Amino acid sequence: AALARAPRARLPFVRRSADPLAAIAHPARVRLPTAAAFAAAAAAGDVARATTLRAESVRSAERERVARAAALSVERELATQADSMRALALAMGGAEAERVGLFGELATAAAMVFPGEDFDAGTTSRAGAWATLGYRTESPRVDLLAVARLQRDMRFLDHTLVDLGGRVVWQRDRLELSGELVHREASRVADGDLPTNDPLLQSGVRAVATIDLRATDALHVSASFGRDHPIEGRRPLVATFGITLQAGATPRVPLPGEG
Repeated sequence: AALARAPRARLPFVRRSADPLAAIAHPARVRLPTAAAFAAAAAAGDVARATTLRAESVRSAERERVARAAALSVERELATQADSMRALALAMGGAEAERVGLFGELATAAAMVFPGEDFDAGTTSRAGAWATLGYRTESPRVDLLAVARLQRDMRFLDHTLVDLGGRVVWQRDRLELSGELVHREASRVADGDLPTNDPLLQSGVRAVATIDLRATDALHVSASFGRDHPIEGRRPLVATFGITLQAGATPRVPLPGEG
């Protein structure tokens, strides 16, 4: 919306600059007294005419000076506006920019442990990869997301976790409501008794509803409720409530024409 308003913000400035720019672009419109006119007036002894021509010459030179100064100001102002619009466009196309329509994401990650802080003893403890496919509508603002994740936990017994599910997000103004449903298929390579510090991750479903409200630019409230994936035969409760307060100047991209 800010980028769409930018050209309209430039109109008053362009209108104010039209006349001096026209004087530079079309010098023929500025009638400068010629040397022949001075000579003719002097030869005829017409002092009044010569004085008038001299005054016109001074006024014309002043108008040209003002026009050229205005043209230089216009050039600087347009350069500033171009920089502002370029920064705004880059911000809109940045990594955090919101996209509309179909989009997808792929990611992977790994973690390592180094027992006794020995580099040669380092091993990969966990690794994972996940893919997200989504579709976003602009009005009403709705996100439809599908996720697939593969995780390996090799710290104790070798767990393999496969998650498949989705999430729906509805947003209006400062309010966002979402719900997710993800099924997990868990398996482990080793059999036998589990170490006491190794939780048994089990197959099951995660179902969570979330509400986010940005009451003001400085106040953000969020809450979640539901159940998580089963662990050791129980279904953990998901119940969170958070308040975020921010202080300081609000970061923003200056609009064209702003100093």
